[in-house]
Amino acid sequence: MRRTARLALGGLLFTMACTRSGGGGGSGGGSGGERQPCRTGNTCDSGFICLSDRCVRPPQADCIVVGNHVASLKLGNYAPVEERQPTIAKYQAACAKVHVTQEQGACLLETRDEWSAATCVPAMFPEIKLTADDCRPVVAKITAMIGEAMNNVADPNMARMRDKLIKALGDSCVQDHWPPAMKACILAAPATGAGMNGCENLVPKDLQQRLTERMGKAMQE
Repeated sequence: MRRTARLALGGLLFTMACTRSGGGGGSGGGSGGERQPCRTGNTCDSGFICLSDRCVRPPQADCIVVGNHVASLKLGNYAPVEERQPTIAKYQAACAKVHVTQEQGACLLETRDEWSAATCVPAMFPEIKLTADDCRPVVAKITAMIGEAMNNVADPNMARMRDKLIKALGDSCVQDHWPPAMKACILAAPATGAGMNGCENLVPKDLQQRLTERMGKAMQE
């Protein structure tokens, strides 16, 4: 009898544990997860949306189109087929893996460079770091670029001007809130003036104006 009672008690505890943890599959009785009821306020876990009081994944983008577009951003439109096809396949797979939504896909297809694309779907571009707000590495990169260009310049006035310009750029990065895509481009570019030319189209027009004003002020001081 005691053994039977222990077995019955053990079975009851096991059943209770499974019930509390939602074991046994399906929606389990929880909320907010995939195919589960929405929480109060029609909210769901990250990555899901509430439709008809159920949490579901949002409609997915066309990953074939996304893969082709990203390959063009990376390689240009005239890359050889043998180079282009593996790149397309890579980003089609990445699109499917992270479940790029139609909204994210529309954002991505409007971009003209991979840094801007990364702001639409960061998970597709793990090699591009867009989350850091610290301007120090960006300013260090610009300093290295200017230093390379002025290696053979001995004029102390030019050196002082260089320092003023670097400070103006550093102040602008922090105070004018340079876009993450712009900072990522600068960090990825070769430390030469020509190497950073490709980042110019990432500078918003209003920021261009503020930079011009800061530079002019620095040169007059």
